[in-house]
Amino acid sequence: MRQRNVTRRAELRLLGGFEALVQGRPLVLRSRKDRALLAYLALSAGRRHSRERLAHLLWSDVAGDPRHSLRQSLSSIARALAAGQKGAASVLDAGREEVRLDPAQVSIDALEVRDLLQKETVAELERASSLYVGPLLEDLGRLAPAFDDWLTVERERLAAAMVDAQRRLLDLYAAAGTPQRAIPAASRLVAVDLSGGGAA
Repeated sequence: MRQRNVTRRAELRLLGGFEALVQGRPLVLRSRKDRALLAYLALSAGRRHSRERLAHLLWSDVAGDPRHSLRQSLSSIARALAAGQKGAASVLDAGREEVRLDPAQVSIDALEVRDLLQKETVAELERASSLYVGPLLEDLGRLAPAFDDWLTVERERLAAAMVDAQRRLLDLYAAAGTPQRAIPAASRLVAVDLSGGGAA
């Protein structure tokens, strides 16, 4: 099982709701779109995104200049990441044309779950199950059409992978002759399946 890197500066918990910590302290962001932008960058696992794409994702449906709104949001996120922590702003790499979040400095529960769900051992699948406390960004609500569409797909994809993992766990428990351990997995399977991944 992958061990958590203790040198990581920030921790993002995106399953069941949004929560962010910087060196153990709550990260305070001014708006839901700031939280959405940070979550989107985090779930990109270090990939770079053009400012044009990010502006369209969250601000194409509002009056004014989407790129200006993006700049304000990135500035707010950078300030929050850097609050009281020298050098913390380096977590966010906001260039003139592209933006990324440094994955080496951020622990992200949803990415850990994604990785664990591809494994085959009971311990790894049980770890994924313990981390999956609810649908991805369940508390965020509707923000913008493009972002809402992306989030719905991501929620459903992760929920489907979790359903598959619970079925594999049931098979592993049966093969190991430990049917009593199957009860929690069966309950999680029903709960995730009924939730539909939390899609709006």
